[in-house]
Amino acid sequence: MKIKLVTAIAAAIIFTTMVPAIPAAAEETTVAATDDTQAAATVEANSGSSIAATAVSTQTKKAAVKTAKKTTTKKAYVPVNAKKLTAAYKAQLKKKRASSISVRNKSLAQRTAFEEKSLIGLNWSEFKKLSQIDITRKEFDLMCRVVSAEAGDSSSYTAKELTAEVIVNRARSYSGSNRVTKALYARGQFTVVHSSVLNRVTINGETVNAVKDALIKNSHPKTLYYFAARRYFSWAKPYMAVDGSYFCLKK
Repeated sequence: MKIKLVTAIAAAIIFTTMVPAIPAAAEETTVAATDDTQAAATVEANSGSSIAATAVSTQTKKAAVKTAKKTTTKKAYVPVNAKKLTAAYKAQLKKKRASSISVRNKSLAQRTAFEEKSLIGLNWSEFKKLSQIDITRKEFDLMCRVVSAEAGDSSSYTAKELTAEVIVNRARSYSGSNRVTKALYARGQFTVVHSSVLNRVTINGETVNAVKDALIKNSHPKTLYYFAARRYFSWAKPYMAVDGSYFCLKK
């Protein structure tokens, strides 16, 4: 009996010792599984964040490219037809007419700065490329002053543009450089260039654009060569009278 009792006690002790080990192992397995799940969830979350970040980055780049295209893309300048001005262009000319500079005691740099700022629709570099004849800033300033002196800065855009076209047509007949200067200083032609009046005129923004438009595009016949006050020349073909100036074509 004693042997059986001892055996039973031993078996009970062994059983008691072994029972706690089973939940511990299960708990360890559960913890391990939980850690794996959390790790997988973390990886998935990180992967999702990475995809989202990539998507945002791609959208940002697309938006930047779109903005850059809008910034760099500029509509090509359309030359003005002086005989058919749009309402929008007339409104711009009216604003520019209100801005002026008196050339008295003003340096060439001051005058050209005003003239370049007055250009409608394009800058000086763009204007240079579009001009029918090569022209320097100094010649452009001279032309603006001559138009102001001959047509009168208070005259209409049409009178100024016609006067400027006469200069352009004459300049076209010369070769080489400084063609505008040659046309204006030709003997017996624009006598105003030899007068002190040229240094006392006032130039407004409308005059600047009338000169610009004439240089870029002919809106009148290329045979428009002459003008005078109060009368047409008898030996030329009458073309148009504007603001007291009579313009003629070569026969």
